[in-house]
Amino acid sequence: MQNARPLRRKAIINRVFCKTPLLDFYFMRKISLSFFAALLSLSCCFAEKRPVDYVNPFIGTTNFGTCNPGAVCPSGMMSVVPFNVMGSDRNKYDKDSRWWSTPYEFHNVFFTGYSHVNLSGVGCPDLGSLLVMPTVTDTLCVDFRQYGSAYAAEQARPGYYTNTLTRYGVKTEVTATPRCAVHRYTFPGGRSHILLNLGEGLTNETGATLRRTAPNEVVGSKLLGTFCYDARQAVFPIYFVMRVERKGLTAGYWKFQRPKKGVEAEWDPDDNKYKLYTRYAKDLSGDDIGAWFSFDAAEGEQVEVRMGVSFVSIEGARRNLEAELSGKTFDQVRAEAEGKWNEDLSRILVEGGTEEEKTVFYTALYHLLLHPNILQDADGRYPMMEGDGIGTVPAGRNRYTVFSLWDTYRNVHQLLSLVYPERQADMLRSMTGMASEWGWLPKWELYGRETFTMEGDPAIPVLADSYLKGLRDFDVEAAYAAARRSALTPGKDNPMRPDNDDYMRLGYVPLRSEFDNSVSHALEYYVADNALALWANALGKTDDARLFRQRALGWRKYFSAEYGTLRPLLSDGTFLTPFNPRQGENFEPSPGFHEGNAWNYTFYVPHDIDGLIKLMGGAKKFTANLQAIFDKGLYDPANEPDIAYPYLFSRIKGEAWRTQDLTRSLLRKHFTTQPDGIPGNDDTGTMSAWAIFSMIGFYPDVPGDPSYTLTAPVFSRVTLRLDPALCGGREQLVITAPGASWTDTRHISSVRLGGKPHKGFRLTHKQLTEAGTLAFELSGK
Repeated sequence: MQNARPLRRKAIINRVFCKTPLLDFYFMRKISLSFFAALLSLSCCFAEKRPVDYVNPFIGTTNFGTCNPGAVCPSGMMSVVPFNVMGSDRNKYDKDSRWWSTPYEFHNVFFTGYSHVNLSGVGCPDLGSLLVMPTVTDTLCVDFRQYGSAYAAEQARPGYYTNTLTRYGVKTEVTATPRCAVHRYTFPGGRSHILLNLGEGLTNETGATLRRTAPNEVVGSKLLGTFCYDARQAVFPIYFVMRVERKGLTAGYWKFQRPKKGVEAEWDPDDNKYKLYTRYAKDLSGDDIGAWFSFDAAEGEQVEVRMGVSFVSIEGARRNLEAELSGKTFDQVRAEAEGKWNEDLSRILVEGGTEEEKTVFYTALYHLLLHPNILQDADGRYPMMEGDGIGTVPAGRNRYTVFSLWDTYRNVHQLLSLVYPERQADMLRSMTGMASEWGWLPKWELYGRETFTMEGDPAIPVLADSYLKGLRDFDVEAAYAAARRSALTPGKDNPMRPDNDDYMRLGYVPLRSEFDNSVSHALEYYVADNALALWANALGKTDDARLFRQRALGWRKYFSAEYGTLRPLLSDGTFLTPFNPRQGENFEPSPGFHEGNAWNYTFYVPHDIDGLIKLMGGAKKFTANLQAIFDKGLYDPANEPDIAYPYLFSRIKGEAWRTQDLTRSLLRKHFTTQPDGIPGNDDTGTMSAWAIFSMIGFYPDVPGDPSYTLTAPVFSRVTLRLDPALCGGREQLVITAPGASWTDTRHISSVRLGGKPHKGFRLTHKQLTEAGTLAFELSGK
């Protein structure tokens, strides 16, 4: 591991790490991360490490990776995250002073509680509410700007997080089940408090309700939603039950009082302040409310707080608490969470490589498995899509939510289909269920509401790819009908493709306003239509297959021979003039392109690379243009349209070495064990999926097409657990690459598939999974 700039101390995934003593705020645990590399190496001498031991939850918690180190189970509804993005000018980033989408930032220093139910790796704010905070003060304080604290001794492992609040001397620990959280606070003694703040969080919505139902329990709900600030009607409630596991409590509420004017302000002692309710225990509602519990703690006393949540009802939250936490201690819950993580992570076992490479790999797999997450309560009930109804999933199945499909259709679901097919099958049923409940497949679904974030028709490639890989235990005809509906319905009645009239009539989407993302829209439709054509062909729907394949080739209309790129078209068929193919760098607005420029999108026609090669003037020109993107710094590793670009060189005879060079150098540059070790938003696991595939030696570079392009693996041996029912009876896929090295041995000399020589650098999913073995011979040349 390279030495990095001094950073605040992070106890990275190591059980034997000694906690720091309680220190002054200004001593922010400065220490070189090389210390931790040595410590991790030392720990290996004592016990063989499991996959879960390699996970570093602090990776991706800065550099806008928007990951967090909180406690969560795989695909868990519940996550408990240290909330440190508000309340102090000592923080580098504040949620209320800029666009901000994560409850935690590595460099921030001011803790204001634990948020419950959070998003990981996203670029838009939402959720991250129900803030729980322990304090020790003689006088109760409920203003987060005043009760927040610096913290030290921060550690995280899958399913567990801890710190010590330096202001109060309180050690905090949290863990989680799929639907519940458990907090354990160790108090130094004195007058102590536990606060539940319903007025703050990442969500853009306000409004909450509280009710005390026992001396140690409060229940209620809070409104969430308005994802990305513009999904204004995509709002939904979260319900909760919270218990403080201690007797001898005094309790009450608070509510911020709106400012008054004139005599009213003079008469009201609580004007423009937080009012404490000490003798009222019925329902309380408002925008900025909370509940408090106070007690006299003995020195070293430990107090647990338990919270269950539901998106159905308070009763559902209570049943979740009983089902998942009844009779269990904090340590039991923590051990179960860690066990779940190790079981899931162990479906891919890697050998060889360095400790750093294994940490990058297993942390990426950890991040990928956070979303989508379960939506149903323990009894199977869930909120139906875009309505007020409540549905029930059959026992043993899950209803999933958080479908960031514009991101994840490119690689996340391909990995889930390969290694976690039973989970992917539930996701296919979830998407199909949404279509039956609402009429449309999801685009960017969030807790039963469609946010319409980003563009395209991204559910189609996911469904098509999965079906073509043998996952067929869902209502295939209903899913296909929904996909066909969004492909053919006129724009005014089509929330998935609002510009479908132009697309169907002209074969492209014309630029109708200066920055309308028209080319980006159309490119997504082309990819979806190609996937739909492959699916239709497999279903025997030959007329549909012919129609959608022909439509998928419409991208060629955008190609400008003058610039060698795609270029926006006007409604009369002429190109936009003037035109700068580099406009759009660094998120500058760009005519026709979303979050990028023409170079970021020109090669995003993965289903017709042969056509692009021809239009560019042949293989030599294609290769030169593609290489120039990397040489001139035009490649964006943090955004989806161009992330498969490195793999396109392998389509050209004699140029596959460039794929192998680039994947290895990009991994080394952008994916590290540092807090900034993800190149940007992880996008609910999409960037992590790129790293995972690239490290094991193949990548799904054509969404909806069950095929892969090869690259040189990082590890000498990788074993993937397979479902034999889907893989020709094979229970595992073993990938070998003797002598694989992060830096030196990066080029493929030969490949053997199932013991037989394999020509070329592409193969189908069926070939890969039924072969059982994929053997690389690597060299440094």
